[in-house]
Amino acid sequence: TAGAALDAAWRKWQLKGETFERFLTLEKMPGGEHEWPNSRVLLADRRGLLQLACNPFLLTVLMQLPEIPKNRAQLFAGFLELLHAREHEARQKRHDEASVPSLDDWRTALVAVAETLQRADGVAGDDGARTSLPLRGLPEVLTDDMLAFSIDASVLQRTGDVVRFTHQLLQASLAAEVLLDASRSGCRPAGNFWQKGWRRSGRDVVVQIG
Repeated sequence: TAGAALDAAWRKWQLKGETFERFLTLEKMPGGEHEWPNSRVLLADRRGLLQLACNPFLLTVLMQLPEIPKNRAQLFAGFLELLHAREHEARQKRHDEASVPSLDDWRTALVAVAETLQRADGVAGDDGARTSLPLRGLPEVLTDDMLAFSIDASVLQRTGDVVRFTHQLLQASLAAEVLLDASRSGCRPAGNFWQKGWRRSGRDVVVQIG
């Protein structure tokens, strides 16, 4: 695997008395061992989990999962499953299990929120992505109880009458689910996704799929 190849290269680097910091930053390995160029390619791979681990939020997510995911989709799916399970357990202890939505229903509602954000007009962030919605603009599938569950699970946050995801990468990952579902089912034309609301942020969502 990529991780095993990098570990083997690091071991050789370590034997030369080098530091891990230099292993990650220098362009050439002392002695010019042939494994090093391949390792540099692996380190620079933007699809790889090593690049994800450079982001503090995503590194935190990785460390909480029971197994290392193979890609971004598995990373966020596992993270949402973990947060759902934690909040479910917390509510069980409060004898409030009846208020817990199923994982599938919860995920469907969050995807709907992400798509609504992608399509929303109005003021956008510097990267072109709308990151908040007024309460009245939330999709109907996100009920009041499900909104409360999402806030308690640290997936959504509410400030006054405004709701947003706790991290924009969560929003982009869930919005990517909309595109993936459309590509698999063929029930929605591509033009449906390149309207005003998607713009640059739509391209950012496609990156999440990659």
